[in-house]
Amino acid sequence: MEHAEGELNTEMSSFVTAMTGALQETDAKLLAAGIDPKIYTWPYDPEVFKSLEASSRPEARRSQLVVAQMIALREVLVAFKAIQEQSGEEVNLINGSRTEWFEAGAFSLFRDQATLLLRITREVDRVTDTLLAEPANAKKLDLSIEAAVESLKAARSAHAHGDLDAALLHCRAALRGALESMPFIERGDQRLQAPGALLAQVSSLSDYSSALRLLDTEANALASRRADLGVAMPLIDGLLPVIASIVHEPPIVELQAIVAAGTDRGD
Repeated sequence: MEHAEGELNTEMSSFVTAMTGALQETDAKLLAAGIDPKIYTWPYDPEVFKSLEASSRPEARRSQLVVAQMIALREVLVAFKAIQEQSGEEVNLINGSRTEWFEAGAFSLFRDQATLLLRITREVDRVTDTLLAEPANAKKLDLSIEAAVESLKAARSAHAHGDLDAALLHCRAALRGALESMPFIERGDQRLQAPGALLAQVSSLSDYSSALRLLDTEANALASRRADLGVAMPLIDGLLPVIASIVHEPPIVELQAIVAAGTDRGD
């Protein structure tokens, strides 16, 4: 047990060192290119959230993403500690014995936090490539598909835990990720804001056209109200397998024809 724990600690230490080294190496490349990557301090000042702004400027986005990356790393380390220490305990008052165990959710939490860190790190790399003007087209397909798969997993998890609000948003994000992976759809295409409506135009998905459009409507409505349970429950339950099929085998040929024709019927 102690040997395995020692190996795990060594691997985690190596991971943190490698991650820090990669950030320093990237900062050096940015400086050489005449771009100030800024000097990040850690722990970061929590007051930073008061000055956050949504920005399309790569420099600002990378700065915010690196802070997000460090926060995610912190949460991974917290979750890592949870799988090292037995936090469950029961004391037998009769014989005075004590039983300790690892909480069942600790390993799941560690996995989820690690997935989030990976997702943010990919985005840091994507924005850095933009700043360094390195060709990112080769990565676009893989990154978008991976993002779609991650959103699909999150939707399934939210559905399983009864969080329909999150399930709606993750389902829409999965569809958007699938569409973004298409090389003939520009990232700034306004139709990506309502991926269900665009996919509803695909003839092979005609049986699900109304449900796909309704998904967009319900996801957008979450800004002003909670999910309509009578709509959301059967909608997510029925659409999840459809979304999975779209993510894993998107209707590329039909979508390309729709985008080329510039049609946007029913929106």
